[in-house]
Amino acid sequence: MPQLLDNGIQVPINGDAYNLAADLQTMGNKANVVTVCASAAAMNALTTFSGRMCVRTDLGNELWTYTTSWAPVQSTRQHAEFTGTSDGTTTANAAWQFNVLTKDTSNSFNDSFVTASALKSRITFTVAGVYLIHVKVASSANPGISFASVKDTTNTYVHADNSNGNGTVWGITVTAGGVYIPAGGTDILFGLQTGNSVTAAQLTVRILVTKLSD
Repeated sequence: MPQLLDNGIQVPINGDAYNLAADLQTMGNKANVVTVCASAAAMNALTTFSGRMCVRTDLGNELWTYTTSWAPVQSTRQHAEFTGTSDGTTTANAAWQFNVLTKDTSNSFNDSFVTASALKSRITFTVAGVYLIHVKVASSANPGISFASVKDTTNTYVHADNSNGNGTVWGITVTAGGVYIPAGGTDILFGLQTGNSVTAAQLTVRILVTKLSD
């Protein structure tokens, strides 16, 4: 009968029948080695059992563990992600916005600091602080994205970038050091200009927001 070592690894004893491949596989599975994953998809593809651990390199080497589902271990990271589509603008060389954004709860943690606004193309910050905002735009067409902006509701630029490329994925980052957002239900407005006509189905956006400090 196999024995279970105090570190959780199962190994055979001298009286057990010899089956090298099966014994090694069982020993490896019982070792509960921390697995390194570069995405949520890679983590979710793992064989799961209670206590399994995974390091997410896409989240700054954050440690996750599985009980009945995957969750970060004692995470203090404050992060939220939102998704949306074009508001349906079809005119070339025209600025447009996104439809009402939706929070991606599977990739958001300790995220009460920000919510999706009921107004299109906006998110609402409820807690003052320094935030890193990253906007990723994916296209199934060739819109010739030429300009993207992040503004407050007075139409003052928080950040803006130009692009000459027509890549399938294009993003902007609001300053490496972050941007200060004041408290009191502050809305941030996202916009984009394309060189060619687009439809709602052709452009999607993912907005990543991480709270860096108070």
